[in-house]
Parts: sequence; C-alpha cells; structure tokens
Amino acid sequence: MRKGIKKLKPEVVKKIAAGQVVEDAASVLKELVENSLDAYANNIVVEIRGGGMQSIKVIDDGVGMSADDLKLCFQPHTTSKITRLEDLTSLRTLGFRGEALASICSVSKVRIRSKVEDEECGKEIYIEEGKLVNEKEIGMPVGTLAEVTDLFSNVPARRKLLKKENSANTKVLNSVLPFVISNSEVGFKLYQEGSLLFNFSPGHDLMDRLIEYLGEDKAVYLIPITNKTDAIHLSGYISKPQAGVKDVGSQLVFVNNRLVTYNVVNRAVRESYNTLLEQDKNPPFVLFLNIAPDLLDVNVHPRKEKVIFWDDAEVYDFVFNSVSECLQTNDLVYRMNSGSDTDVLQEPISKYMYESLKKDVNTWVPGETSVEIVQMFDTFIVTSTQEGLLLVDQHSAHESILFDQYTEYFNNLDANKDIVFFEKPFLVNLSAPLYEVFKNNKDLLKKIGFEIEDFGKRSLRIHAAPKIYKDHNLSVLVEELLYDIKDFGKIKSIDEKSKKTLMTLACRNAIKAGQRLSTEEMLDLVSKLGESSRYYTCPHGRPAKVLLTLKDLEKLFKR
Repeated sequence: MRKGIKKLKPEVVKKIAAGQVVEDAASVLKELVENSLDAYANNIVVEIRGGGMQSIKVIDDGVGMSADDLKLCFQPHTTSKITRLEDLTSLRTLGFRGEALASICSVSKVRIRSKVEDEECGKEIYIEEGKLVNEKEIGMPVGTLAEVTDLFSNVPARRKLLKKENSANTKVLNSVLPFVISNSEVGFKLYQEGSLLFNFSPGHDLMDRLIEYLGEDKAVYLIPITNKTDAIHLSGYISKPQAGVKDVGSQLVFVNNRLVTYNVVNRAVRESYNTLLEQDKNPPFVLFLNIAPDLLDVNVHPRKEKVIFWDDAEVYDFVFNSVSECLQTNDLVYRMNSGSDTDVLQEPISKYMYESLKKDVNTWVPGETSVEIVQMFDTFIVTSTQEGLLLVDQHSAHESILFDQYTEYFNNLDANKDIVFFEKPFLVNLSAPLYEVFKNNKDLLKKIGFEIEDFGKRSLRIHAAPKIYKDHNLSVLVEELLYDIKDFGKIKSIDEKSKKTLMTLACRNAIKAGQRLSTEEMLDLVSKLGESSRYYTCPHGRPAKVLLTLKDLEKLFKR
C-alpha cells in the first residue's frame, strides 16, 4: 500500500534530532559540563546516580543565566555562542549549535536553576519532554544547576538498548575525565551514588590530573612535549616506549581545548615510535593542539567530536616530526617496575614454571646415525636428504621443540590451579577507568585464582595469585586482564598469557646462535625436527628449517 509524504509532528522531529546529540548518559553529561565551562565556571560539581539514567546533576559557579535567558535556553536552536554563520570561523567556545539542551529536555525531565550577578534572586524552571511545566523564583548564589532525571523515559526503545549500570558508570566517568585534564584551572568534584569519586581544586597541577586518568604507574613514564609553527602550537605529554599498552583509550587529542577523534594525529604519533614499540602496543599520550579557528571546521559532527583540518598532510608531518624529535632527545632506556619491593622481571617468565619444566621435562639423548651433516658459522646446520639440502637454524629449531614440550607439560599441570599467598602483598595502582572495571569484576578475578583487596585511591593489594603466575610482573598482568574485560566483557584468554611465558622460556633455554655442537647433537636435532609437523617455525614465527631441493640446486648451477 502506497503511503503519501507527510510532515512530521514537532514532537517526533525533536526526538529524532535528540538521537543525534543525546546518545546516552555520558553524552548528556558532556553537554552539561561544556555549558558550565563556556559559562567561565571556576568550580564544577557533578553528581551521578544509576549510571546517569536515574539522574545527572551539574552545578557550577559560572556567570549564570538571566530570567529571560533561562526561559529560552531549552528551546531548539537557541544559543549565546554565535549569532551568524561567520562566527563559526572564530569560535572559541565548546558549544555553539543550540541543540544539546533542547534535545536533552525532549527525552527526559530537566530542572534548571540559574542566577546572574545583577539580579536579586535566581529562577528555576522545570521541563518535561520539552515542555515548560513550572517556573519560580528562588534564592541561590550566582551560577547554574542543571539536573536531568529519567533519561529516555519517553523513548523506551532507546532506554532498553543502553548498557547496564556498571558499564554506564564507566562511560560517564570517561566522559568527564578529559574535561578535568584539559581545564586544570577549574575545580572538579565528581560524586557517584553519593560517594566522592575525585576532588580537584582549581589550579591543580596538570600532572596530578594525568595521574588520576592514566594511573601513577603510567604517568611516571610521561615526557613533556612542545613545538610550534605559525599555524599550530603543540603541547602535552607523550610516553616512553616502556609504557606502551594494547588499549588506545589512553590517547587524548584536544584541539583548541576540545576533545576530538582525529586519526591523523593518532597515526602520526604511533608511526613516529616505529620499532621502539611492539607491533600490538600503543603509546599513551595527551596532546593539545591550538590552531587558528579559521583553519579548521568544527561543524561536522552533531556531538562536536570531530574536526576537519585545512591540510591533513601538514598536520601529520608536524606531529610526526615533533614526536620523533622528542623521542630522540630523551632517555628511553627501559626501567624496572618499582611497584613492589620484590624483584619484578621485565619479561613475562615465571620462575615457578621454569623450575617445574626444567626438572620434569626430559631432553633427548643423542643417538647414533651415519648421515652426513655440517655446522656453518656455529649457527646453521646443513645436511642432505632424499629431496635435497636441509638448512636448519639451530636456535629456532631447538626453540620450536622445547616450546612443544613445555606446552604439552603445561597442559597437564595441576599447578596452574594452585594458589600461592604472598608474605608481602603486591601493590598495583590503576587508572580511573580500569579501577571501575575492577570494581565491577572482582568475582571474575577471584574465580581464576586472584585474591585482591581494594586498598582505596584506586590502589589494589594482591594477596594471592595462581601459582604459575606468582613471579610475573603482576601489575602488568592484572592490567592486561582488566583490559580484556573492558574490551571484550571477559578475560579473553589467560592461556595466551601462559603462552608468552612458555615462548620466553623456550627461547631462553634453546641452543644459541654461535654455540658449537657435536655431530651427535646436530644429527639428533635434525632427527627431532622430523617428528612433528609443528616444527616448521619457532613460536615467534621465524623459520626453523628451509629445504633447498635437488631441482633448485640444478637450476642454481644451470644444469
């Protein structure tokens, strides 16, 4: 049945538009805090309940709104930030669209109180689903209070799709922390379910705020960076390679103090590290780019999260060269993790696992054979087969065999389920987002054998761990487990972490390049290689053996 075109009702249009700006509680909080900052607030208080779905309250001591402005602020396309299109080329405020507050009001219940300095009293308005329900005069200090309750109560489909409260709490926290970092001159307090989560006084040192965001263990590896051209001024912090992590959530880019997603900058930073980082690691960083407003466009995303630069290539080159020069002029020598008085190994190798395997895994006993064989450069073994010449890398070959033996033994170990209690607990400091993940997943960590105590101020004390991991760098291991939970909702695979230990163990104990072997040892090594199809490469993917066929030899000599 054909349906004719009809004009949508205003209330439907509002809800559709709201969906572009108000994605969840975190996006609501972001818009409210931006309004407070644009109002020149010196102090901002945030109170969250029910992951923000129940209520979000933001209180500031900014310049406030007059009674007349208050009656207009929740109407669509009303703003004090711009008056004409040309103003977008000189924009210095975080907000400018005049859509956010109207969108929030259309999908929730909103109470706003505000007072300006030259008025005797303040005024309160109460809005439900975009309609003014009540207004009255009240006594209050200069500033604004905005309280949003029952978010998406009139859009049940959206409310149903939103994540659970625990996940929402983490996302809400992540939405406000960037403002804390980029506005160190402003005081921030955040209350969650009535409890004070963090408290920063105005003018707090930027490094203190970075410690709150990244965690002390990561922050100690930060390097200050600054550079400028006529068009761009860059400042902030990058990290030493030692602090590299798999997650990219610790990478923040601010353009004119606005947090944005701009992959050109992230790629330039990562590629400037080149081989200083493992392939699956990323450097934490916080970068501030100040650019003339007429050289970029911020009007490209409903939530103002993206910008377009005048020249991506120029920005990439500037950031790449700035980071490269900073890395070249700083001491990047790896340091031991000082999170515990106990010696912590840099490599993920377990002494307990090592001793067990060393004692219980049998190595082969050289046998007798008449096959011709030779060692070249004390590194490569060359022997003939029916097919041609077999070239063997003695280290990779032995490493492959040992890894197979260790893996087979490990799979039969009951020790992996045993728990070891430490005489002195290990102390682990977490970033604020990872701490939220920990609080919501204590039972999961306990299930796999960790006894962890919440020590306050985002510090954990590890009293016990699975015995097989007792000599790991537990700070790194626990962080990796929490990243797994954060990214995948579960521990992706504890066996992957065991595999790293086994790989390191096999590499450490394998025959080394430059080690002279007897004929019997070479023959037995080659013989062992033929026992399994798994012995083509070492655990890291390098070839253990290469066959040069008779046909290849004939071609080589043009026969």
